[in-house]
Amino acid sequence: MPHQPITRRALVAGLASAPLLVALPGGSPRARAAVSPALAFDILRNDSTIGEHLISVETTAEGLQVTIDTDIRVRVLGLTLYRYQHSSREQWHRREGQLRLERLSARTDDDGTPFTVEGEASPAGFRVEGSAGQLTAPPEIVPASYWTPLVLQRDQLLSTKRGTLFPIAVERRGSETLGSAGERVTTERFFIPGDPAVHLWFDDRQRVRRLAFETRGEFIDYRLRRMDPLGLDERLF
Repeated sequence: MPHQPITRRALVAGLASAPLLVALPGGSPRARAAVSPALAFDILRNDSTIGEHLISVETTAEGLQVTIDTDIRVRVLGLTLYRYQHSSREQWHRREGQLRLERLSARTDDDGTPFTVEGEASPAGFRVEGSAGQLTAPPEIVPASYWTPLVLQRDQLLSTKRGTLFPIAVERRGSETLGSAGERVTTERFFIPGDPAVHLWFDDRQRVRRLAFETRGEFIDYRLRRMDPLGLDERLF
């Protein structure tokens, strides 16, 4: 989900975390995510659904693999005015009792403009090659996909759209009860200022229940439609 000025791209303000439906090795992201998305979100703008955001989690011998697929399409009078697709795959390995990002591969199509990010852990840190160039991030870097509460413990995140680092400051907004996946859930709400600003709601098992992005009067809301078991102990985070 990019931190950058947005005009009509405000419709997609939260997407650097949201991955796309571009073909990656091993089949289409849509086909992979459709197998067992652990979390399925409807994306709303002004209470109208403009897309969906799917998060799938698989446990591995080393840790876990997370696949995120986002598809946004804004239409007016039957015409598509804006299309955003993003897909990413995160591989997390257990190191010294903690999960660390091992690999990242992301593809984004922002209304016809392509972006890529490839990253891999190395002895020097997490090496990244993206559309914005190359860099080496700290080994404990977390991608700006916002599905894990690890984002609340960092002072910078890695953009999964451009492959850049950006600083963050997290504000706790207190408890909030909301409707989520057909039930009432007590959550902790957090706020990350910026452009876009990010709102996050996590339940007591550290699962993201809602997220939203706002910029220049636009509020893009990710509402949880369905939640299946993640297949891991969320308390690992």
